[in-house]
Amino acid sequence: MTAGLVGRVRSCSGQHSAAYYRDQIPVRRTVMAVSVTVPALAALVAGYSVFARPRNVLRASSGLLSS
Repeated sequence: MTAGLVGRVRSCSGQHSAAYYRDQIPVRRTVMAVSVTVPALAALVAGYSVFARPRNVLRASSGLLSS
């Protein structure tokens, strides 16, 4: 049973040519850039919100006191 599984794994690897993988580089680079951009923007907004001053100090302080 193990020999059949190993045979299947070996047959799945290397089915595409080097040109296929070379053509996939721009697609994968774009996907990676988009997937990194979303958390980076979230981190920037979170950092901004930490250092931003409240617009209405009385409302912000009353919200902290009431919770």
